[in-house]
Amino acid sequence: MNGKSLGATLDVICKYSRTYTLKGTVHLFINNLFETTPLTVADVAYTRGQRPLRLATEKFGKINVLSIISISLLAVQNLSDFTPSFFLGVMQAIVGGCLANLYVVGINQLSDVEIDKVNKPYLPLASGELPVRTGILLTSLYAFLGFGLGWSVKSWPLKLGLFLWYAFGTAYSAHIPLLRWKRVPVLAATCLWSVQGAIIPILFHLHAQTCIEGRSLLLSKHAIFVSGFMSIYGIVIALFKDVPDVEGDKINGINSFALQFGQKKVFWISIWLLEMAFGMAIIIGLSSARIWIRSIMVIGHSILGFILWRNANLVDLKSNEAIESFYLFIWKVIITLNNSLSICNLIYNLIKLRVNYTVSPRYFSIIKTLESFQVMLINPITIHCFFIFNIRRNFLTLFVKINQEIID
Repeated sequence: MNGKSLGATLDVICKYSRTYTLKGTVHLFINNLFETTPLTVADVAYTRGQRPLRLATEKFGKINVLSIISISLLAVQNLSDFTPSFFLGVMQAIVGGCLANLYVVGINQLSDVEIDKVNKPYLPLASGELPVRTGILLTSLYAFLGFGLGWSVKSWPLKLGLFLWYAFGTAYSAHIPLLRWKRVPVLAATCLWSVQGAIIPILFHLHAQTCIEGRSLLLSKHAIFVSGFMSIYGIVIALFKDVPDVEGDKINGINSFALQFGQKKVFWISIWLLEMAFGMAIIIGLSSARIWIRSIMVIGHSILGFILWRNANLVDLKSNEAIESFYLFIWKVIITLNNSLSICNLIYNLIKLRVNYTVSPRYFSIIKTLESFQVMLINPITIHCFFIFNIRRNFLTLFVKINQEIID
């Protein structure tokens, strides 16, 4: 490609496909979420020597690997559910989700070359680093592989989920009559909500159930809660993502909410939607009959709501760099939630199934306490608060002690 070495060519392809977000979701899990060092536009430009690992942690965590793992684990009820068929099904969902996301990222860049020259000149197509023809070939490959996978699986929820993911991604970006939905704010929000609030939490959860022998397809109350919460996040992302991009959108006729109502108003609407989500979680916690759930849900969501409000009030709304930094902060929260949800739900199941109430009478109360935490454990926001206070260490310590009791 224009005389570039193989390594340089692969680097450009990775930047175009944003595959580095896979590394970022893992790296973020071991980092402190609330880093206060502000980001600059230079941080957003993923190039050699410009803090790529940090950017991978913070920018565009849209490859929903951990979301898929998390929602799949919610389908597990017994140790016998961990079968080769289940793991194969989860892997099919992960690969299919990655391919769909790569396609969506690709077609969006292909459709927005002129806009990105103003808003995101560091992207490979906008900067001329990657030829448009190569971008078309890569995006077509992602579409071909994704549809091939969807055609080969027997699970109708996965087939439908992948089809809708590709369909909404195309409708959002493509310059085709009746499409290019990003020009209409309500339709743009529908596209982004569909993935975060419906396809992954609902269809991928049902797909995981099809991979467990004898399991009937039924949405659990936990999956419904996650779907509702992530639906709000999807709407917030749809609103917020255009706040720092009004200049390029105005030039290219993208009539976003931020352009219609102003950056400040859309910014605070997004914040209030997130605070509303935390408030709903607090109300759900208060309705629980268990004191542990009430305490953790109320305190955890209150703390995270306060942190969000505090950080929002520190943003300079006259600076696109500051707004972009806060947008990255919102994505960091989502990525961390997915990490926490996967691990905490798995730890809970391992402890419950490993001990099975028969190891030692003195551990019966511990397991019952963990059972009372079940709603809290599958609540991603509260899990995140657990990780803020390093309570994950207590869970790991408890897990070790229980296994020592078994060995003894």
